[in-house]
Amino acid sequence: AKKLPAQRTNRAVALSSSVMCPDARSQCPDGSTCCELPSGKYGCCPMPNATCCSDHLHCCPQDTVCDLIQSKCLSKENATTDLLTKLPAHTVGDVKCDMEVSCPDGYTCCRLQSGAWGCCPFTQAVCCEDHIHCCPAGFTCDTQKGTCEQGTHQVPWMEKAPAHLSLPDPQALKRDVPCDNVSSCPPSNTCCQLMSGEWGCCPVPEAVCCSDHQHCCPQGYTCVAEGQCQRGSEIVAGREKMPAHRASLSHPGDIGCDQHTSCPVGQTCCPSLGGGWACCQLPHAVCCEDRQHCCPAGYTCNVKARSCEKEVVSAQPATFLARSLHVGVKDVECGEGHFCHDNQTCCRDNRGGWACCPYRQVSANPHPGAGYGQGPGPTSSNPLAPL
Repeated sequence: AKKLPAQRTNRAVALSSSVMCPDARSQCPDGSTCCELPSGKYGCCPMPNATCCSDHLHCCPQDTVCDLIQSKCLSKENATTDLLTKLPAHTVGDVKCDMEVSCPDGYTCCRLQSGAWGCCPFTQAVCCEDHIHCCPAGFTCDTQKGTCEQGTHQVPWMEKAPAHLSLPDPQALKRDVPCDNVSSCPPSNTCCQLMSGEWGCCPVPEAVCCSDHQHCCPQGYTCVAEGQCQRGSEIVAGREKMPAHRASLSHPGDIGCDQHTSCPVGQTCCPSLGGGWACCQLPHAVCCEDRQHCCPAGYTCNVKARSCEKEVVSAQPATFLARSLHVGVKDVECGEGHFCHDNQTCCRDNRGGWACCPYRQVSANPHPGAGYGQGPGPTSSNPLAPL
């Protein structure tokens, strides 16, 4: 396993993601599995997606079953390996190496060749005598093969990265990493797009996003086939991305849609077509059943006609739901019971009725009730918007 540089106490941040156990208090290192111990607490099986044995003491690799009588792990091909012993899980908290330096939660402090501290991404890890590598607890370092061994199991190790003792902006490393205006990743992660086109989170800072939109690699590595990362002759397993979460863009006074989403003050939360929330640019608005439009309070949606109606003679094009930040909500009166929204202009349509041009000022014979500044609108090279 690769040792990571130690960080100054009170500046330490997670350099790799941890696995949170079902009790929401215990954590296991990345690449391991939470399994319940006889005490009822959680332990860590040093393999991803492992099988937890019923004795609450042992575990087996993925896609194998526990044979407690023979103390073996059985696969579909009748191959056998030794049972693995679970390791104790840990609670959240930095691991102090000395009075000044600490490692992220779930790591072990190991000395580097320089004499400084490095961080091994395992709890209670074994620090190898070369001061470059480390192994999970219960494994031994095989310096000849460059592996960690426990019975018939072998785990590859990796070379450590140089230590970074000073951080120019430690607070920045504790903040979420924004992917766009609505999605973000946890601190020290990298935003990478998923196959769905949405954002995912690679649990490595400044990572390389692989072209399969499923995996990512540490900085300095290149993505190779079958979800692996290569740097020179060294090949390691690629990291799988996790879905990004919505960033908190709320401001004081915003309208809460749910615990994670809000709309600017003066707007209305409406269900969106994608299943989330969207913001209607009107207060106390009516959300249309097509989940794409909304109407002012007191109006009804005519989805078929794409209009908001109060009376037969009072109709206007329905307003599209917006996902943008604060916008004006002052209506522009056209006359005859019609209006347009702020930043729009009232214009006659080809039937003599009213329609809304999506510009504050237009160069085409504006009506006096359009609600824009005095004088003709500026000439624009933009294409005319449909009425």
